[in-house]
Amino acid sequence: MHTMVNVKQLQTFGIISISIFCLLIYRMDLVAAASETVTQITPLVDVQARKNELANLPKRDRSKLCTVKFTNIALEKEAIISGHIQRQRSNVQMAGHALFQLVENYYYGDEYAVTDLRNALSQAVKIDAFTNVKPYHPKELPRSYNGLNEPYFQIAVFLTPLAHAYLVLKAEYPEDKELHEGVKQWGDKLYSITVNKKNDFKGKTKGIDRRALHAMGYAHWGNATGNPEVLKTAYDYYKKALRCVGKGGRDRVWRHWAKKKDHVYYPNMTYQATLAAGFALQRSGYEDVYEMAPKKGTIIDGMEWLWDSVFDKNQFQLMKIQGSGSRTVAWAELFALEFTDRPHADKMRNWLESKQTPVYGAFAGGPVSCLYRKIN
Repeated sequence: MHTMVNVKQLQTFGIISISIFCLLIYRMDLVAAASETVTQITPLVDVQARKNELANLPKRDRSKLCTVKFTNIALEKEAIISGHIQRQRSNVQMAGHALFQLVENYYYGDEYAVTDLRNALSQAVKIDAFTNVKPYHPKELPRSYNGLNEPYFQIAVFLTPLAHAYLVLKAEYPEDKELHEGVKQWGDKLYSITVNKKNDFKGKTKGIDRRALHAMGYAHWGNATGNPEVLKTAYDYYKKALRCVGKGGRDRVWRHWAKKKDHVYYPNMTYQATLAAGFALQRSGYEDVYEMAPKKGTIIDGMEWLWDSVFDKNQFQLMKIQGSGSRTVAWAELFALEFTDRPHADKMRNWLESKQTPVYGAFAGGPVSCLYRKIN
């Protein structure tokens, strides 16, 4: 009698175990399917198509979209920042601007740009550039301030020009697999050095601006290389950065902490990097980034509020055409491209075209006119 009961219990347990196992396999298949969906990537730029499109323009019209300048990239093993917090000198930032200039030179049609770019990437891989990070402790900030905050976000931002350079390298030197892999491993190392895996940034604003800047760099690098881990990190950072955007797009963080004169400046820095991150993520399978509103405002709402704030309050220092930092509204190029049916997109497009010159924003995705402006 007892034996029969035990057999039935075992049979029941076996059926339940098999059912649970099948359910787990089913759930794993769903997760795998979802993962496969996320990794359907559209490259940031179709390199050859964009190059040809620009080449077909008369030089005068091409010059309204791209600049061409002689440039050298200074690469070092160490990542170093020096000077005053508001006038700091960073070898990583300077290298990022120079790398973007080479990318822009390439799309403009400079015949030497692609060789210069390849040589720079080869040298960077050879010396493992910027992987020895030196803390930065400006005297204007308390010693308790994390000395790695500034260099880490600057290296993360550097991944944006590196992503575009990597795409050009693969398009122009498809046979150079060893260098492709070397650049990829180097970029992945820069990501690993700078990533905060816990996503627990400290400080009064919880690193809302640094989260946005990291997200931008990671999203571009993840898109260019197809690295799902980097893209997932960018997505998680993006969601946290978006908490800056309140109802109607209004800033809900900086107005409490920044000086009144900076009530538009700091949101401009945070919002533009968040938009640039969303731009890359949307092309990497994360299709919900423009609808997301954790604090009742989407990034679309945020950029429209920011545009009105910049122009209504005459924040002329933010209207720079070429911005090596956050003092630029180059992000208008991305908004006009992405949201063509919005009235604000028409305002931005009209303003951009009235300038008769390209716009550049280091925190907005680089030479955005050259890379993304629609050509009729």
